Amino acid sequence: VWSYLLDGILIGTTQVKAMQTILLISVLLVFLPVWWITRDLGNTGLWIAFLMAFLARALVGLSYFIKFSKDGTWF
Repeated sequence: VWSYLLDGILIGTTQVKAMQTILLISVLLVFLPVWWITRDLGNTGLWIAFLMAFLARALVGLSYFIKFSKDGTWF
């Protein structure tokens, strides 16, 4: 839920570059390593990696939200 909420805020404020960075970080630094570690679990490992990627998306998105809120660089 939180990753989608923060996506909506970033889309509404036209922060496409930030969204691209958030997605790359969550896929390359979280999803792929977690999937690689849990690949022996089959479908369960894939779901674990998927959920960890969404958690990372929410946390990195929150950090961008806080950064933009403090700087006032929304537009």
